[in-house]
Amino acid sequence: MAKKKEIRTLIKKWVVDGCCIQETKLETIDDRLVKRLWGKKRADWAFKLADGNSGRLLTIWDADKFQKSSVWEARGMLVINGVWIADGSKCTLITSITCGMTSIPLA
Repeated sequence: MAKKKEIRTLIKKWVVDGCCIQETKLETIDDRLVKRLWGKKRADWAFKLADGNSGRLLTIWDADKFQKSSVWEARGMLVINGVWIADGSKCTLITSITCGMTSIPLA
C-alpha cells in the first residue's frame, strides 16, 4: 500500500498527463485501483501481463488529454495508439521495460 500512496503523491505533485509503472507486482488492475492511483482526474489505462522474466507494465493517462484508439502488446512492451485531444494529432504511447514511457507524434 505504501508504494501506491507514493505513486499517487507523485502524480498529484507533478500534475502529470500520463505515467508508466514498470515491473509492477500487481496481478490484476481494475478501474477502482486506477482511480485510487490517479486521483480525481478522469483516467484511462492499459495493462500488460509479464512475459517470462519481463515484468508487468501499467500505463495510466489523463483521459481528458489523450484518447486511446488501440492497444498492442509485444515482448516487454505496451503500445497505445490514439489522439492527443488538445490539437487532434495522432500519437503513440510506448511503454517498455527498457525505456519507460515515450510519446511519438505521428505525421
